[in-house]
Amino acid sequence: MKASSVTMRAAAAALLILAMSSPATHASGSHFRFHSDEQPDGFRFSLEIQGRSDDGYINVEWTGSPENPPQRNPYHVEMNRAQGRLHVRPRSHDGQAWFELDVFGERGTLVFEGRRMGGNADWEIW
Repeated sequence: MKASSVTMRAAAAALLILAMSSPATHASGSHFRFHSDEQPDGFRFSLEIQGRSDDGYINVEWTGSPENPPQRNPYHVEMNRAQGRLHVRPRSHDGQAWFELDVFGERGTLVFEGRRMGGNADWEIW
């Protein structure tokens, strides 16, 4: 029993040393948010992009949006972080509301089923 205990402790110590001497890895990714200005009728729209690439996971919500939207709706995304430019639109009409979003810097314009409204953009890289 004593040899087994010593072997296990030595293995645990070796793993700890390996973990401590490995180069640090950091998760990196991007995060983008757009929130429409509140409309007189209370309508709100938000779009978030998360992931390691600019066309990562996209989450869209709006006042009256379905409770169970598709897991990942394909979007057409053109993003240039250096210039602070973004253009997003759904690739197809699959039951989701149609919209187009154009962002330049910290402000954007959303056209949502014929309504045009402004909003704020938040560019974040982590």
